[in-house]
Amino acid sequence: MPQDLVTTSWSFAMLEMRDLPLFDAIAASSHRILLDFGPQHLALSAWALATLFVRDCPLIDAIAACAMPKIAEFGSPACVGTVAYVESLGVGPCQDLSILAWSFAALGVFNRPLLAALSSASISKMRQFSPQNLSNTAWAVANLRYPDGPLLDAIAEASVPLMANFDGQNLANTSWAFAKLAVTNTP
Repeated sequence: MPQDLVTTSWSFAMLEMRDLPLFDAIAASSHRILLDFGPQHLALSAWALATLFVRDCPLIDAIAACAMPKIAEFGSPACVGTVAYVESLGVGPCQDLSILAWSFAALGVFNRPLLAALSSASISKMRQFSPQNLSNTAWAVANLRYPDGPLLDAIAEASVPLMANFDGQNLANTSWAFAKLAVTNTP
């Protein structure tokens, strides 16, 4: 059932179809089974809401509450590839961490406990982040004005060897994030 709800919301977001009655129904159904959602289900549910800017605060708050105790599972090998369409996003094995951070930032939802948990989990898995994961995470913390020094240091350190793989958007988002937070980092 989580897969069906996530696939539906993801598909509508990909099609840029903002059907509020449908998202209300998805939110109501999701609330009932949110504890059954895995990391990718949680991240992609938040992504769909953020992509269409559907600010269902109770659902977003519930996603955060459900994600925090599962944060160690985010980016784990057991989660990678469990949702086939995530691979089409091309964002690497830790996409669920960066997508969740990006989604909350895109909605302008500042949840300090979730950000702290995402930061800790991301730092420990930073070497597995793709350029887009790094860029999305940097953008998210800057957009939410969350100047987490250890996280930003880890992003900078992980970015240097991958710099040749950064596309223009990744480079722009990452450099904007460091500038926005007035962070300087020398390799």
